[in-house]
Amino acid sequence: HIGPDSVHVRSVFLPRSVLKEKIERVRQSLVDPKQPYDQKTARELYLYLIAPMAAWIKSEHLVIVPHEDLHYLPFQALRMEQDDRYLAEAFQISYSPSATVLTTLSDPSALARSEVLAVADPSLRYAPAEVHAIKQSFPGMAIVDTLAEEADVKRLMTGKSLVHLAVHGTFVADEPLLSYLLLKDGKGDDGKLTAAEMYGLSIDAAKLVVLSACETGTVRATHANEVLGMVRGLLFAGADALLLSSWKIDDKATSEWMQSFYAAARTQPLASAAREAIRSLKTKPAYQH
Repeated sequence: HIGPDSVHVRSVFLPRSVLKEKIERVRQSLVDPKQPYDQKTARELYLYLIAPMAAWIKSEHLVIVPHEDLHYLPFQALRMEQDDRYLAEAFQISYSPSATVLTTLSDPSALARSEVLAVADPSLRYAPAEVHAIKQSFPGMAIVDTLAEEADVKRLMTGKSLVHLAVHGTFVADEPLLSYLLLKDGKGDDGKLTAAEMYGLSIDAAKLVVLSACETGTVRATHANEVLGMVRGLLFAGADALLLSSWKIDDKATSEWMQSFYAAARTQPLASAAREAIRSLKTKPAYQH
């Protein structure tokens, strides 16, 4: 735990093979809505990973810098021991690929007065409403009625402080840099905006890039802790902060989550707005999984 004026290290005995198994159990119970969520394992991982540092955590905002297999764990879903809340209810949570990257990023601020590029795939039932709601809150451009061309999206991103893409996404496990967002082909582009292409985007003005699509935040971590996927490409291209998904998402739930998030993000820091959206959705019986 690194605080403003101290560093603490705790050694926790948890063999890597056991850790991998516990992470996989939690992930599978999250990804498959037909399975009950594995509360027991989620609480065990809280006891191993967060509880040993609890005495030194004074802030409401935790920045997680995961290593290897911990990149695959959504810390927000860990179950706390004290009061049966999830970690994401008690804390604002964000991530960084490394402590070095963290020091180079601007502190994400509220999105007031941000100019937006918002794109929806009309084949996604709730994506157009999601984008219309964003456009009502921020000046800029929305492309909703037809799927935008990849070439146009790459050009229009430049200079925008908020980029929101509610489109289909696919993670390619064998070749993470070929993971892509599905747009329309044309003007020399094939319609697949890949993680490799994201390194070449010009998004220095972007306070936030939101990929409201399936598996956009899925990564493959190497033993050297290199994070392969869309995350590194977008940060390299200049984004200050990212909002991504870790598995195949429920379209309706995501749309409601996003609308709550943006309502809060106009005046609150991004991690705080994310916590507000989580709290809001958790009160609705349809989204208890």
